[in-house]
Amino acid sequence: MARDIPNLPAELRTALNAELQVGERVLYAGQPNWRAEWGKLLAILLFGLGWSAIAFMFFGMSLGGLLGIVPLNSNGKPAGFGMNIFIFVFSLPFVAIGCAVLAVPFSAFASRAIRYTR
Repeated sequence: MARDIPNLPAELRTALNAELQVGERVLYAGQPNWRAEWGKLLAILLFGLGWSAIAFMFFGMSLGGLLGIVPLNSNGKPAGFGMNIFIFVFSLPFVAIGCAVLAVPFSAFASRAIRYTR
């Protein structure tokens, strides 16, 4: 399998040769399939879209309740201002998680992982 060494990118080939001692040989030189990495990132993106759709809807409803645009009711009575603040603050971590999950496929880490698997 040493014939795979010329197929590696130049910077990886240089790093590989720098690690070899005298008398050592490479038994296998290959890289992971970049399509598998894209598949993982696509799965994260699809999950993030679903999560964010629910989180942003909940955030919008809580913001509307806080501003008095959409009254939040509890047993037919309007919820108090303290409950509106609690629901609004409770929704913020879910929105932050949704934004973070949506950013993962477009991050520098993801692009670096894809670049080194081609």
